[in-house]
Amino acid sequence: MTSEETYGGTVSLLHRTQHGLKNVHLIKQETVFCFTDTAPRLAVKDGKLLRKPHGHGDVHSLLHNAVEQKSGRRLLELWLEQGLEYIVFLQDTNAAATLTVPVSLAISAQYSMAMNFTCIPRQPKEAVGLLCSVQKRASGTAQTMNIEYNKFEEVARRLTAYGGDSAACGSTYSPFPGSVNTLILNFPEYVKVIERSGGRLPEFINPKFIDEAKSSFKPCRVESLMQDVALLFEQNCQPVGATLFSRFTFQPVKNALPDAIQKLKDGLAAYCATTGERDYYETVRLRMMAAGLKLPSHPSCARECNAGSCSTSAGGGGIEDKFDLVVGGVIKAQ
Repeated sequence: MTSEETYGGTVSLLHRTQHGLKNVHLIKQETVFCFTDTAPRLAVKDGKLLRKPHGHGDVHSLLHNAVEQKSGRRLLELWLEQGLEYIVFLQDTNAAATLTVPVSLAISAQYSMAMNFTCIPRQPKEAVGLLCSVQKRASGTAQTMNIEYNKFEEVARRLTAYGGDSAACGSTYSPFPGSVNTLILNFPEYVKVIERSGGRLPEFINPKFIDEAKSSFKPCRVESLMQDVALLFEQNCQPVGATLFSRFTFQPVKNALPDAIQKLKDGLAAYCATTGERDYYETVRLRMMAAGLKLPSHPSCARECNAGSCSTSAGGGGIEDKFDLVVGGVIKAQ
């Protein structure tokens, strides 16, 4: 899914690389109007109505309406005819998601899951949503769903024994796992709920108030969240659940360096470019060790390794602290 700002650059990149273009479908998200107060008045900037994206929940309505250019047929119908069994949604700049998806797919198949959240142990106050089982007061039925981190503090203070966004007793992590927004869905089940809803998800608004009366706020829009597709599944369908991985499987690059430094001071993960690259290499190192290679416990510098076939071909051997870096491909000096 692209936006007005990213569509042109994405198309240009795909044509330059020419890699598997027949399997790539771009769907472009439109923008919606913003509001400035509870009246609500529309936000204006430079004499024009201010618009922002409607949130990544739009991916579902866009898929529902998507038509393949060549055949003129709906994309979801074509995929069903092709026998696709699962659809995977990835939202974050997390390279390690490629390592968790095969595992989650296997677990989804083993337990016949309609939807499988990818989760990690979550630090309290971390900007990661929490996966919870929420019971409806009226019907008493429960649903597995994501609670956004900026809403969880209030919910936990009022409804749980933890008194807010704090660690579970005897642990350094939250009592609920953190959802990293890599979602595995049974494709036929997904199509059923999307057809029933027309691709529409529940919407919300998240105002950041700028006055004591809480009547005016920074320009914000009505939006939706990709992971809230879980709310469309009925309780009597296949289960909605999660697979919990170690924290090393979540290495997003989403904070500028000053913000990353501040997060480290606050005792949180930095989630910046340097940590994303470092932790990905560390993940590769751990996988190679699990396959039987003897490696230095803490290499002094990052070394990129190809671990694609290590599980079958690396039955022993080792790598010393000092070794040559073998680079495949063409290196161009700028």
